[in-house]
Amino acid sequence: MPDERKLYKYATYLSKCSREAIDYGKCVGEKAEKVTHLMCQREFTLLLNCVKKQYNSKVEI
Repeated sequence: MPDERKLYKYATYLSKCSREAIDYGKCVGEKAEKVTHLMCQREFTLLLNCVKKQYNSKVEI
């Protein structure tokens, strides 16, 4: 699969996880000056799990 197609599919999966993406972005944004490794782990894990769920459900694009 060409890289462009993979990126398009990833964007589609991510678009189905807007709430999780917003929450993760807020967490990182609030700590932007002092963000450290694993600081927003909970939000990141929720986002990652959502994207994986979309991938596994074969979202129609």
